[in-house]
Amino acid sequence: RDPFTGIPIPFRATYDVETAGPSGRLTLPSDAFLWDAEKGAFSPVEPGTQAISMVTYDYSKFFQSNWHHGQPITMADAIYSLFQTFDMVYNEDKARIEFANSVTARPFLDTIRGFRIVGDDKLEVYVDYWHFVDDYIAEYANIPSLSTPWEVRAAMDQLVFQDGRAAYSDTAAQRFSVPWLSLVMDTDTRLVRRVLLNLQDTGALPTA
Repeated sequence: RDPFTGIPIPFRATYDVETAGPSGRLTLPSDAFLWDAEKGAFSPVEPGTQAISMVTYDYSKFFQSNWHHGQPITMADAIYSLFQTFDMVYNEDKARIEFANSVTARPFLDTIRGFRIVGDDKLEVYVDYWHFVDDYIAEYANIPSLSTPWEVRAAMDQLVFQDGRAAYSDTAAQRFSVPWLSLVMDTDTRLVRRVLLNLQDTGALPTA
């Protein structure tokens, strides 16, 4: 946020905001999509789906760079973070494990109406949210995270949801008597590394 005004400002990713708020609606394009936990796949939104606002994020400055291990940052990293965020809330099995995260995130995620990839670098996010300052809409709709490579997220997901050897929240860690997963802890990173090596050896990829 701007240190003088407190208003959100772009950092590395830039954005454009279009809104019909507070009383109007925008109709989502036919190629907009949303994660469907029941189908286990990204699915097109229902025809006629509407939202109050749309934010277009430009990640081209991210995609010109590499992660710390030399792999390029790509749209796959953003899309996996969308899957991870939504599936933890709407997948009933995962929601039972990470109950605290699921319950607190669901009211917010229920306002997300869809996404659309535009070209190589841009992602549109459609939300039922309005503010008279566009920058606050952009802050609200900033769902994708480009803080962690998708393959590391996949390894962490396997540790938490398939292997049951770690947890994302402190409440789940206490309930299942497993570590509260942190990538700055040596013991935790060794767990993630073993999963990554296994995923690499088996050539495993997320199917959806």
